[in-house]
Amino acid sequence: MISICNVLQIAIIIPFRDRQSHLTRLLDFLFPILKHQNLDFRFIITEQYGKELFNKGKLMNAAFSFAEKLRVNCVIFHDVDMFPADDRINYGCPETPRHIGAYVNTLGYRLMYAEIVGGVLAIRMNHFHAVNGFSNEFWGWGGEDDDMGIRILTLNMTIERPDALIGRYVMLRHIKRNDSNNQLMLAYLFK
Repeated sequence: MISICNVLQIAIIIPFRDRQSHLTRLLDFLFPILKHQNLDFRFIITEQYGKELFNKGKLMNAAFSFAEKLRVNCVIFHDVDMFPADDRINYGCPETPRHIGAYVNTLGYRLMYAEIVGGVLAIRMNHFHAVNGFSNEFWGWGGEDDDMGIRILTLNMTIERPDALIGRYVMLRHIKRNDSNNQLMLAYLFK
């Protein structure tokens, strides 16, 4: 059994849209891992309704505001389609932001670039405030997580990552929508 002597209260924020089956599977999968690690956790599920483009940044910011009311010390933003391949992955919250879901099967289990923090990110409340949360400007698929990584690094915070073997994640298959101009925004960010 993993023994974590940390009494931090953690909120695991899961934003989604039209993926109820993924959500059910993820909750069933994560619950025993988190209990085994003796974490004081709660889930915050946030779903976007309507026909407009998905805005994951807005969903995560809204859920963060709710987490503040719960007086948690740390939040973990968790994509609904990301499953840890090794149950030893630490879901505790370190002193610096931790990109827990750094090594994903769809990316060949490689870290693509230093700014990447997508998939599963643990961050203390004060750090989230310091970076001013996620951008609300990314509509459709992608971009908000890369922008967050840039915000973290711009403030000279370290992005911690797990060991590459323990920190592997499997992304469930889904249809990726190509309904955004976020690649243009990303090109601007990485100038």
